Amino acid sequence: MDRKELIVRNCRLFNSSGDELVSISIRDGVIIRIGEPDPEVSSVGSLDAEGRVVAPGFIDVHIQGAGGGDVLDGTPEALQAISRTCARFGTTSFLATTVFRPKGDNRHIGVAAENVGRDLGGADLLGIHLEGPFISPEKRGMIQPDCICPPSKEVLKEILELTGGTLRIMTIAPELKGSLGIIEELRDRGIVPSLGHTSASYEETLEGIKAGISHVTHLF
Repeated sequence: MDRKELIVRNCRLFNSSGDELVSISIRDGVIIRIGEPDPEVSSVGSLDAEGRVVAPGFIDVHIQGAGGGDVLDGTPEALQAISRTCARFGTTSFLATTVFRPKGDNRHIGVAAENVGRDLGGADLLGIHLEGPFISPEKRGMIQPDCICPPSKEVLKEILELTGGTLRIMTIAPELKGSLGIIEELRDRGIVPSLGHTSASYEETLEGIKAGISHVTHLF
C-alpha cells in the first residue's frame, strides 16, 4: 500500500532535556512520527517551520467575536470571520459565545447551532457557550439587562430546544434562587455549568460546585 505523509521540518520541540529541531511526519491529519522521516514512505509535501514552535492548537471556550464578526450578528459570514481569525493565531477550535434574550430575538443562536461542525474555513466550531441568562444583574458587566432573567426550568427548556444539542457551557450565578436545580440539570445533560457574573459568597460558591459547577468564566 502506498503510504504518503506530509513532512514538517525544522520544528522546535521542547522536552525535559531542553529544545531541539526535529521533523514531524503527518498522515491523514495525525502526527505519526517525531524524528527523521521514514525513507520507505513517499512524501506528499514538505514544509519548513524555520525553527518555529509546533504545538497543539488552542481551544477557545469564550470568544464572542473576531475578525470583524460577532456571534450576535447571526450570520454564517460572521462565524466564518471568527473561525478564520482564530486559525491565524493558533486556535483550532472554539465555542461561539453569546447571550440569550428571554423575550427577544435569538436567531443568532440558531445560526450558530446550525453551523456547529461545518467547514467555516478555519478553526472548528465545537458548540455554544451562553453567558446567562441566569446571572446576577449586579455583576452583568457588558451583558444587557434584557439578556438576564431569574433561573427558570421553562427558559432552560427553550434554550435547550433552540441550541439543539450544541450547548456546551452555560455561565450561571449559583446564589440565585433556583440556580442549583438548573446547575444539576446542566451537569446531568453533559453541559458544563460555569461560575460567572455572580455575587456568590464562599458558601454559595461551594454549594454551586457541589451541584455541578466545574468551570469558571469570570472571577471579579
